Amino acid sequence: MKYLDAIDQNPKQFFTLIGEKSQRISFFIFYMPSQQSWYFNLSYGDVTINGAQLTVGPNILRGYRRNINFGLACLSTDGLDPFYLNDFVTGRIKLILLNETDVDLVEAEFDS
Repeated sequence: MKYLDAIDQNPKQFFTLIGEKSQRISFFIFYMPSQQSWYFNLSYGDVTINGAQLTVGPNILRGYRRNINFGLACLSTDGLDPFYLNDFVTGRIKLILLNETDVDLVEAEFDS
C-alpha cells in the first residue's frame, strides 16, 4: 500500500503511479467546481477509466478487479466524499494505492 500524498489543491493533477513489480499507472485527478466533486482518469495496460467520480470506499476500483491486480482506497475523516478543492491538503481525504495483497484483504471483508 502506498499513500498518494503529493496531491495538492490544484484542480488538475497528473501522476504516474508505480505499483508492485514496477507497474506504471497513469492517474489524472481533477476537480469540477460546478459539481463540487473530484473525478479521475486512470490508464493501465488495456484498462482505461475516464471521468469516474472519486468517492469514499475501501477499493473504488473493485469493479475492475478481474482486469487489474491493484486497487485504490479513498478514505475520509468524516465519511463524506471529497467535495472541497483542498480536501487532500487538509488531510480530510486520503488516497491509497492498494497492492494485490491489500485488494485480497478488502475482498475478504466483502465476502464475510
